[in-house]
Amino acid sequence: MSVMPDFRLETYFSKWEFKARYHMTASDAQSLTVRELLDLGSPEDAAGFDAQWLGYTETFGAPALLAEIAATYDEMQSANILCFAGAEEGIYIANHVLLSAGDHAIVVTPNYQAAETVPLAICEVTGVPLEPETGWSLDIDRVAAAIRPNTRLMSINFPHNPTGRIIDRNTLDDLIALCRKHGIWLFSDEVYRLLGPYPDRQLPQVADLYERGLSLNVMSKAYGLPGLRIGWLATTDREVLLRMERMKHYLSICNSAPSEYLAGVALRNRDTILARNNRLVRDNLALLDDFFTDFPDLFEWSRPDGGCVAYPRYIGPGDVENFAAELVAEAGVLLLPSSIYHSDLGSTPIDRFRIGFGRANLAEGLTAFREVLRPNMVIDAVRDAFIGHARGEIMSPLPIQMLFDNPKGDCHIKAGMFSGSDRFVAKVATGFYDNPGRGLPVNDGLVLVFDSNTGRPQALLRDEGWLTSWRTAAAGALAAEVGNMPKGTILGIVGSGHQARLQAEWTAVHAGIRSIRIFGRSSEKADRLTAELVHAGFDAATVRSIEQLCAESRLIISCTPASQSVIPASAVQPGTHIVALGADSLGKQELDANLFARAGQIFVDSREQCASHGDLRHAIDKGIITKEQTMLLGEALASRSRPIRPAGLISLVDLTGIVAQDIAIATLALTETRSRQS
Repeated sequence: MSVMPDFRLETYFSKWEFKARYHMTASDAQSLTVRELLDLGSPEDAAGFDAQWLGYTETFGAPALLAEIAATYDEMQSANILCFAGAEEGIYIANHVLLSAGDHAIVVTPNYQAAETVPLAICEVTGVPLEPETGWSLDIDRVAAAIRPNTRLMSINFPHNPTGRIIDRNTLDDLIALCRKHGIWLFSDEVYRLLGPYPDRQLPQVADLYERGLSLNVMSKAYGLPGLRIGWLATTDREVLLRMERMKHYLSICNSAPSEYLAGVALRNRDTILARNNRLVRDNLALLDDFFTDFPDLFEWSRPDGGCVAYPRYIGPGDVENFAAELVAEAGVLLLPSSIYHSDLGSTPIDRFRIGFGRANLAEGLTAFREVLRPNMVIDAVRDAFIGHARGEIMSPLPIQMLFDNPKGDCHIKAGMFSGSDRFVAKVATGFYDNPGRGLPVNDGLVLVFDSNTGRPQALLRDEGWLTSWRTAAAGALAAEVGNMPKGTILGIVGSGHQARLQAEWTAVHAGIRSIRIFGRSSEKADRLTAELVHAGFDAATVRSIEQLCAESRLIISCTPASQSVIPASAVQPGTHIVALGADSLGKQELDANLFARAGQIFVDSREQCASHGDLRHAIDKGIITKEQTMLLGEALASRSRPIRPAGLISLVDLTGIVAQDIAIATLALTETRSRQS
C-alpha cells in the first residue's frame, strides 16, 4: 500500500482550529449540547440515554439507528445501510473495496482531499475540474472523455466542498446514465445535502436512483453533530456492504454506543434541527453578502447553492496564502487558503479561500475581519480622494493654521466638498506635543459634516486623532505605492510614535513587505515599537542611526514633527523612495532640501500647500526646484502606467494633508456608523 501524504486540511486545523479566536472556515452547522439534543426528544429518549449500555455495538450499526437512517431515503431499507466512525472511514473503506491496483477512478477537483488521495494510493485517477469560469459546473463531456476501459469508480460531492455548488438534476441524470452505460460505480458524497439557502436546488440521493450508486452521509455537517462521529453509506448492493463491513473489522470495528443512540434521537428530530440550521445559514449568508459588498476591491463573491461553505476569490494585494496567514496570526480569524485544495490531478484555483457560514458566531468573526480590513477601506477611500483632488473635483479654500510656542502646538482648520456632493466637511485638528506628559494624546479635533443643500449639520465626529491618523496612514501607504518598489524591499520608518506604527503596519501590509527598520530620537520608544511589530509578525529591528536606516532601506517613510531635516541627502542611497508627511505646517521640515536635487520624481498631495509649508518649500526657497516640476500624487494614482524612476536617482513624496482626505474619512466613518446602526 502506498504511503499517503499528510492530510493538508487536518494538518492546518491541528495548528489553528482551537487556537484561532474566530473559526471562520468551519464546514459544519451549529452544534448542540447533549442536553439540548435530548430536550428535542421525549422524556423516554433522555431516560434511554441514561440507561445506555456501554458495551460493544453491532458492526453494521444499532438496528434502531439503521431504521432511522433508512427513513431518510426513498428506496433504502435498514439492510442497505452500513455505519462508520464518521464519513472519512466510509470514504477509505469504499475506495479500498471497490478499487484494485489495475483499476481507474475519476474524481472531481477541487475536492475534500481524501476523495483524491485514497484512490490515488490504490490505482490511477483522473481529475475532472469544476472551474469558476463555468460557475463550478460539471462538464459531462469531460467526464465521458476521461472514461477508460478499466474505469471502475466515479466520485462526486454535491453540495460541493469548498464551492457550495449543486449541479442541476439533468446533469445528475446524465452522469448516472453515463455510469450505467459503462458499469461504473458512482460514489456520491452527500454530507451537505438538505443544508443551504435554496431547498429547491437540493438533489435526490444517488443510492435511490442508481443500482451502482453509493450515498455517503454523516451527522457532522447538515445536522451539526460532528462530535458523535457517526457516518454511513447507503447502497442497494448488499454484497458490497458485506465486503465493506469485513474491512471495517480492521478499523473502527463498531461505533460508539452513546453516539449511535444520540444520532437516533437527532434523526427522529431532524426536521427541527435542519430548520434551525437552515435559518442560521440564510441569516449568515445575508451577513456575507453585505460584508463582501463592502470590499469589492479585495474579494469576488458569489453565493453558494447549498451547504455551509463558500469559496470567494481574493483579489487584493499579495497572495491569498499570505493574506490568510496574516489574518489568523494578527487577528485570530481563521480561513482556509486555496493551497489546502491543491490537486495532484490538475490545476486548481490558487486565489481563493474557504469561508464557513453554518455557525452562530459569524457576526462576531466578521466584525474582527472588518477590523483587519479597515486599512483597506480607508486606503480605497483616500485613493479616490487624491484622484478627485488631482482632477479638480474638490471645492475648498486654503487651510487656516495657528501655531503655538508655549506649549508647542498647532491647529489646522480645513473645509471642502466634492463637486456635486450632498455634503460638505469642516475639520479642526490640533497637535500639542507636550500632551503625553499630561496623559493626553498629541492629536485631537472635530469633524463636522453638513448637508450641502440646506447647510444643516448631519454629524459631529469626535476625531480624537483617530480619523486624522487613519487618513494619514492611508496617504503614506498610497505614497509608498507610487514608488514601484520591488518585492523584498525593506521599509524604513523614521519616528516611533503612534503614526509611525500605523505607517509601518499599513504600508507593509499594503505593499506586501515583511522587513521593517525603525529609527527614532528616543531609543526606548523605537525599541518598544519594534517589539510591537515583531509581536504582530513582522521582521522588525531598531537601528541606531539615520545613516544605518538609509543604508538598509530603499523605502523610507518619515513621520515626525521635526523643525529641521532628519534625513540628510548624503545618507540616502540611489533608487530610494522617500515619503515625508510630517511637514504639515510652517516651521516643520523633515527632508534635506538637497534631496530634491537628486530626485528624478517628486510627488505632492497639493502643489500650493507643499510650496507654502511642506518640505518642498525649503527646496523652492533654495532655487532647487519649482512647484510646477512636481506631479500630483492623485495623478500618479490615477495613471495606469506609473512613472518610472530614472536609474541612479531617488523619488520623493511630500504630504501636507489635504481636505480631500478629511472628506473621505469623514464620509467613510459616517457611512459605517449608519450601517451599524441600521
